[in-house]
Amino acid sequence: MESQLVKNNKTPTATAAAKCLSDPLDFGRTERFFFRPGGAGFVTRDGSLGMKFGWRRGVSGQLRIEGHRLDAAAPPLRAEVPSGYGDRGFQATYVIFPTPGCWEVTGRVGDASVTFVTKVVKIGDGPAWRRDAP
Repeated sequence: MESQLVKNNKTPTATAAAKCLSDPLDFGRTERFFFRPGGAGFVTRDGSLGMKFGWRRGVSGQLRIEGHRLDAAAPPLRAEVPSGYGDRGFQATYVIFPTPGCWEVTGRVGDASVTFVTKVVKIGDGPAWRRDAP
């Protein structure tokens, strides 16, 4: 999955948030992160669920990622944005969700931003990869 940051700021529609908060089967497959045995992603020592996530920066600057759960109280999501990708173009990151649920995620570079809503679903014990993440 990859998001693009360009000068025109994007925000999710109320419909996207409403769909995420409704029956999970109504929310499209491309709008969900699945954490399942044998699948992509990892589980941290505190039980959070993480996924490698790519961003394409159309403006120069440092990428910042933030997010919050829409359907219940939870700590904010965490993100790792490694250096070495320059100020523009592709940026690999890890996005770490403290709990399954409906999440709003925003990536920012300067005044440019993109926001999306996603459903985080854990199946069974989640992926086999266990990672000591902060």
